[in-house]
Amino acid sequence: MMKANRVLFMFVILAFLIFAGCGGGSPKGTVDEFIAAGKAGDMAKMKSLCTSDMLTMWAKMDEMSKKAGNEKTVADEFTKATIVKVEDESIEGDTAKVNAVIDEVTITFVLAKTGGKWLINDMITAGMSISDAIKQLEKVDEMMKGAPGGFGLPGIPDMPKGDKGE
Repeated sequence: MMKANRVLFMFVILAFLIFAGCGGGSPKGTVDEFIAAGKAGDMAKMKSLCTSDMLTMWAKMDEMSKKAGNEKTVADEFTKATIVKVEDESIEGDTAKVNAVIDEVTITFVLAKTGGKWLINDMITAGMSISDAIKQLEKVDEMMKGAPGGFGLPGIPDMPKGDKGE
């Protein structure tokens, strides 16, 4: 239960970071811009630096977070993140990756060149992208519907405690 919540929190932080893209220059510049906008709480700027696919993932992450009882959004969590450094830009055609160390966790921002601008399209941490993590959480959520106690997973209510305070 705690591990699932921690993984979800890590992806929430990653999502905030993904929205740090820039408007055209370089992939690293986009990530720098995204992070600065996140720290300033400028959601409009963060979102302007993301692809439509990333914006869809962001909305799903916020929805999953609320189902899990967390009223904070991806943006709320991003303003608390401690950014250590942005490094390692690699470009292959119209895709790029930029590594950032945030709260001692390495996050790889995946960017796509869209309309001549580098935009954040996904993030990878602990070997899994946000898009894959969301798919896996949705599968688990669907499988666990109706299970006794719900096992503390997003969208599944916990089993009521007994009279003995169990």
